Amino acid sequence: MMNPMQRPRGILFDKDGTLTDLQSAWAPAYWKCAQEYVHRYAKEIDATTLLIKSECGWNGEEQNLVANGLLAAGTVPEVVDAWNRAILSAQAFERRSSALNFSDPILDTQIALVESILDTALAEIPAIEGTQELLKELSERGFLLGLATMDSEARMLSDLSRWGVSDLFSFKVGFDSGVGEKPSPGMVNAFAESSQLDPGSIWVIGDSMHDFEMAKRAGAHAIGVGSGVLRRDELPRDLAYRLNTIIELGPTLSDMT
Repeated sequence: MMNPMQRPRGILFDKDGTLTDLQSAWAPAYWKCAQEYVHRYAKEIDATTLLIKSECGWNGEEQNLVANGLLAAGTVPEVVDAWNRAILSAQAFERRSSALNFSDPILDTQIALVESILDTALAEIPAIEGTQELLKELSERGFLLGLATMDSEARMLSDLSRWGVSDLFSFKVGFDSGVGEKPSPGMVNAFAESSQLDPGSIWVIGDSMHDFEMAKRAGAHAIGVGSGVLRRDELPRDLAYRLNTIIELGPTLSDMT
């Protein structure tokens, strides 16, 4: 059962949109992916058409991500599946007799292609300024820190190492780590079990409805940050706290009795 709001013992962070600014990192990265994807698999449509017709969460006017869409909160396999269905739909509409059959071997190749482009595009994406100092401060104050992302475990570990914060986390999982995907409570439950904490003593820090729903289902407290697709004043008002970025977390915890 969730404890009354109090200082947490454990803090479980999301990665993209929480430790990083989501739009500036992932919107141009997925744009590059879509351009290469249509070049290889669907020359009859352009990247914008693919992104919009697949309903994966792309704002065609602003050329950026939509809140809680697959691009902002889903996994690469989910995005690839949505793109393939959009391509097949376009081919059927044009009555092409040679429509592609996206079998498992092709799917594996497509997922690897998108992952490879993302690896290159995101290789130098920085954490939000002050992140390393904040996480060191929280660790020194005795908070147990975890990281739960819908990105791959491999890219998560690479990012944390590059930002110099990997050793500050006692728990680190991606969507492919085997403990479930957001918004199911598996990641929070696994953090609670590994840290020997009650879920009610955990704060989940994130930027998306998937993060907040995961926290709710697990019985943890959800804290929203406005560094994802949504800005602070657009975050749900029923969250325990709404912050502009994680840098405000330190003072927030200090102000609690």
